[in-house]
Amino acid sequence: MTNEPLLRVALHGERFKEGEMPLSIIADIAILQEMMVEAAKWQFMKEHPDRQRIPRNFSQIYLKLTGLEKGSTVAKIEIDTTRDVLAGVPYQNYFKKGIDQISDIIGCAEKDTGQPTITPPPQFLSYFNRFGRNLGKNEHLEVKTTGRDPVRLTPKSREQLVFHSTKTELMRDTVFRGTIFEANQNKMTFSFQPIHGSHVNCKFTEQHRDEIITALKHYQNVKVLMHGTGIYDKQDHLTRIESITHVEQLESLDVPARLDELRKLQDGWLDGDDGVAPNHEGLDWLSETFERYYPNDLQLPRTYPTAEGGVSLEWSVGNREIDMEVNLVDRTGEWFVFNKDSKRCDEDKELNLDSSDDWKWISVQLQSLIGE
Repeated sequence: MTNEPLLRVALHGERFKEGEMPLSIIADIAILQEMMVEAAKWQFMKEHPDRQRIPRNFSQIYLKLTGLEKGSTVAKIEIDTTRDVLAGVPYQNYFKKGIDQISDIIGCAEKDTGQPTITPPPQFLSYFNRFGRNLGKNEHLEVKTTGRDPVRLTPKSREQLVFHSTKTELMRDTVFRGTIFEANQNKMTFSFQPIHGSHVNCKFTEQHRDEIITALKHYQNVKVLMHGTGIYDKQDHLTRIESITHVEQLESLDVPARLDELRKLQDGWLDGDDGVAPNHEGLDWLSETFERYYPNDLQLPRTYPTAEGGVSLEWSVGNREIDMEVNLVDRTGEWFVFNKDSKRCDEDKELNLDSSDDWKWISVQLQSLIGE
């Protein structure tokens, strides 16, 4: 048995800065083994056109995650083989060629140059419908193989690869917020209305039956948060929810849910003439940032749009009104604390909302005011 370094996969994004790897991402990376085997088979048959089939035991290969390196989160992956298949020729070479081919494909998509020079069967590209589906909008993974420059797989380049394949739909693991308004317990399906978008159908399993039925009974007053796999068309419209892994009832002041509601606003929403609609990219950023940094046990703010296209987060704490006006473009927040008794502003501070330190400051200030 031989162990050889094969590749490194570096994860880039806010949730990977501490050098940790979510289990969902490990599931993504595990798909590399299937991809590598299929690419190796394709390479072998291309180099041996006279053969009718792959050699016996050709696929007896396994990838191992041997450690996480410092920097961003970097997974070190090695190849573990048990025997040579071709007399005098290490069959590992075909797997190395296969992983190089995968790297080539990712690199071409990253540079938007279309398909690589050596084009694999379209069905091979469909593996990208599973590989990388847990990446967030502002995340990417970087694949580095021996002797090659690293290549990046982003949500956008992954989408290109999937739609270059035989697939007409894209799988994406994400969270959904909305209401459940209809269910068929015999077919184990329900209808879901996202806060922003058209209603879709979804299957559920026995383990989620109680949560689904409870949400259905109170659908007019209760919103839910679901983790699952969504199916999207080429226009990036959610067409259905393939599966769910988690369901919970949302709090009435849930900030990301309220931000989803603000997506419906159009320019002129305030009195017909005034009122700039908040941009969706900025709402995505604020939703993700708030979820990442705001403590779960702190009082939630009320969420409103501002006439300038921003968002106002407001807290009432005793005799004080706290208002943080968020600029979605600059990613800053103007923090005001008003004393209702003195009718004066006790504090005025500008914050960098891309900074975890500034979010910690917000948390400390709120805890201090609530504790008074």
